[in-house]
Amino acid sequence: MIKVSIAMIVLALWGGPAFGEPAKPGFASVDMNRDGTVSLAEFATLFRTESVKGFEELDRDGDGRLTAEEYAQMSPRLMVAHR
Repeated sequence: MIKVSIAMIVLALWGGPAFGEPAKPGFASVDMNRDGTVSLAEFATLFRTESVKGFEELDRDGDGRLTAEEYAQMSPRLMVAHR
């Protein structure tokens, strides 16, 4: 019984974000005005200002807005820290 529990814990940790890394908020929670994109202002309300570089890296087309697809490319390591 204990072996099964340990295996389940290992699998749960293995499939999730690395230990100590913050979880990335969902796209819908960052798209505060619900227009289907995330502006730099919306992004900056949830992430530290050091993350602006990360925003610029994610904004592949350079339009100043992140689509859901662009946002999905953000890894927990890319964002500096969730406030």
